[in-house]
Amino acid sequence: MNIADYPDYIDYGGDIVYPSPFKLELSEAYFFSFKCDKNKLQENFVKWFDEPSGGKVKAEPILPVMNVIYCHYSQGYSTTREYFKKGSLDYNEVIFGTFVKLTSYDSGGNPGKPVNYTFVPFIYVDNTAAMAGGREVIGMPKVLARFSKAMEDGLQDFHPLHGFSMRVYDIDNASKIADWREVLRIEDENYDKEKKENIKEEDRSPFGKWMNSLKEFAWRTNDLGLSQIASMLGGFQMKFITLKQFRDFLNTDKAIFQALVEYYGTNFQFREASLLQSKYRIRFPQPSLTCDFGATLGIKDGQKALVGFYLRGGFEFVPGKEIWTSTPI
Repeated sequence: MNIADYPDYIDYGGDIVYPSPFKLELSEAYFFSFKCDKNKLQENFVKWFDEPSGGKVKAEPILPVMNVIYCHYSQGYSTTREYFKKGSLDYNEVIFGTFVKLTSYDSGGNPGKPVNYTFVPFIYVDNTAAMAGGREVIGMPKVLARFSKAMEDGLQDFHPLHGFSMRVYDIDNASKIADWREVLRIEDENYDKEKKENIKEEDRSPFGKWMNSLKEFAWRTNDLGLSQIASMLGGFQMKFITLKQFRDFLNTDKAIFQALVEYYGTNFQFREASLLQSKYRIRFPQPSLTCDFGATLGIKDGQKALVGFYLRGGFEFVPGKEIWTSTPI
């Protein structure tokens, strides 16, 4: 089957769906934080939260920051008895994540207590089982993609990452032709391929020491956004929210079921972490129909990252709960 022929959603319950609780061990993650347009975020939050809920849930950005995260998971598996025997997954992933404050309203229009979440509007994987599990179990909007990364021989087990690129099968905005498009690239501007400069390993630190250094860096640069990121990551448990939607096959503009799903991710196996010393830029080489990140988020092509950092360890995701549901007529 050609990758373009894969269905958008795979029915829950098949062998390809690995249900939570789900563990990701022997994992590496490279975080790059970029300032984005707060007004653009708010416009999208209206589409992603306010409108689907009919105004019963309203969202606002906590920070004008979008984190772009490149991850490699060497061992991902379900801890449920039936699926544990099916083995584990080895895959790569790129995550776009930001922070949102949600307020729910009762039938009388009275607001409840606002709750802060990590929200993932875009996520890309190179494994069909990872895509199906993320979509069907917790509603993550996972899409198949291809990745390539630039690293020096002999240093793949650690830094440095000189950049990565991501391709998706989509329709080009200009030509209207479907093909594999390079829609995202992160570049290390200090790295010279010919001279092979800047290939030294970063300082490795225990997580607590690294977190303190990140907070100190945020304080010295007076970056309140980075300070908030450090505080939220330092909690070892992050609360996520996703919009889970199933759409009409004949009319993809119509949702036949939708829900807001709340779930938790726990950092349970940290090995080491460090700030990345290089300067990184984000590029959007071939914006496509669904992947025009610059225009959608208000991030400029060539914009520098606020900060980059590296984590190695493990993560666990518990079953989510639907805090709001709707079945449109």
